Parts: sequence; structure tokens; C-alpha cells
Amino acid sequence: MTVMNSQKKLSKALYIGASLIFLFYLIGNEFFWRYDSKLDIIINMKIRDAQMNQKTFVIHEQSVSPVDTSRREFKDIHRGKTSIAVFLDGSFDTIHLTLSAKYISEARSVHISSDSSSQIILIPNTIQGLPNGSNTILYLRNDSLRLLEFSGFIADIDKDGNEEVNIPDRGGWVRLDALTGDWIPAQLKPRRATP
Repeated sequence: MTVMNSQKKLSKALYIGASLIFLFYLIGNEFFWRYDSKLDIIINMKIRDAQMNQKTFVIHEQSVSPVDTSRREFKDIHRGKTSIAVFLDGSFDTIHLTLSAKYISEARSVHISSDSSSQIILIPNTIQGLPNGSNTILYLRNDSLRLLEFSGFIADIDKDGNEEVNIPDRGGWVRLDALTGDWIPAQLKPRRATP
């Protein structure tokens, strides 16, 4: 009888011990261990010029603020800063940026230009504190990497596979002239009537 009671007590103690260890791990992971001590990210992407030539550009981001990249958040949202260097592979031209309490968590290819070149939209880990419709894109101008910030909404309004940008101050739907860096009216294709 005493052996059976001892086994039950041991099983109960192991169960409670394992539960406490798991609880300690969850609490520690949530409050202490989920943040990396610093941010050091490199993003490589391809960008296409007007002659359909592919070029590789690099985004290097660094911050001493603790960050949780899986949840895409800074621990210190009031003082955290990210230093960003963007450059074409093999080029000395570098664009430097500093973001407060955020970093570029994603870069996505878009085609908002009037020629065949592609652009890259830089997506921050949070939209908190950004103006409505705020966008930052990278594009090539005469084989040089350029940065453009604007407020507008990007969509493929005429369903032709190329995105347009709606900037009300520019008169509505526009496209980027990658040679000049200006916005020009978009030539929208007429929609087909559905039977």
C-alpha cells in the first residue's frame, strides 16, 4: 500500500514540476527571452530596369534596440531606432535611412512605372505613427537606385497586371515616370463588360 501511495505522490510531484517548468518557460519567453538583443537583418532582392535587366540590391538594417522579429515589434517603441543602408550589389551608391521604433520587415516587388521597370515597396513592421496611405519605394533611375516616399494607394485598378497609384493631389490614378521621378497620368485600359 505504501509503495502505491509513494508512486502516486511521485507522479503528482512530476506532473506539478513539469507544469511549473512549462509555465516558467512561457512567462520567461513572453517577458524576457523573446526579444533578440539587437536587430541585424540583410534583405536581398532583384529589381528590373527599363531594358528588363535584373539587378540585385541589398537592404542592411541594424538597431541596438531589442526586437522580436517573429512578432515584428520593438521592445522600446519610444527610443528604438533602426539604421538602414540600401545599395545596388557592386555599386558604391548607398541610400541611408533612419526609422524610429520600426524597421523594414518586408520588401515586395511592384510595377507602378510607365515603362517595363519594376519597383520595390518597403513595408515597415508597423504602420503605427505613419500617415494614411504612406508608402516608400525603391526604383532605378539611369542605373542609380532612388528612394521615393508618397501618400497614395496602390492597386491594379484596370486589372491588367500592372499596379497604378491613386494620389488625389495628382488628379487620381498615376504611374511613375522612372526617367524623371515624376508622376504621370495612368493610361487605364477600359474594363470589359461582363455578359
